[in-house]
Formats: sequence, structure tokens, C-alpha cells
Amino acid sequence: MIDTANWDEETYDRVFEDMCDYIEKRKQDDTSFTLYELKRMVDEAYQRRGMDWIGKGHLQFIIESATIAALEQKFVEWKKQDTKKDF
Repeated sequence: MIDTANWDEETYDRVFEDMCDYIEKRKQDDTSFTLYELKRMVDEAYQRRGMDWIGKGHLQFIIESATIAALEQKFVEWKKQDTKKDF
């Protein structure tokens, strides 16, 4: 029998880490990537999550949850860094 709780956590953690890595890499490599663009990504992720009228399933829910959490975390970190630069 598959341990679904463990599988859920592993999937969530992998997606979360991959998204955090993606944001950091994009921030370093893409000079046109801004805090505003990241905020739009957060908003779009929430919009996609709300489009569940056909029933996406458990896996998609985990992926979307991890993606939103990672995007929000990176947004808050970036915003704090920008605030510290002002002082």
C-alpha cells in the first residue's frame, strides 16, 4: 500500500523547492523580472486555483498549493530586501 501522506508531502516539498529555485534563478538571470512581475505571478496562481469547476484532482491541488506558497514566500523575501535597501 502506498503511503499517500508521505507522497503528498514529498510532492509538495519538491514543487515548493523547484519554484523557489526558479524564482531565484530568474531574478538573477532576467533583468526585466521585477517584484511587480512576481506579484502578478502570485495573483495568477490564485486565479488558476479558483478555476476548479471541472475538478482538478488531489495532485493538482498539491501542486497549486506548493506553487502559491513558494511564490508568496519569495515575494515577501524580495519585498523585505527592497525595503532594507531604502535605509
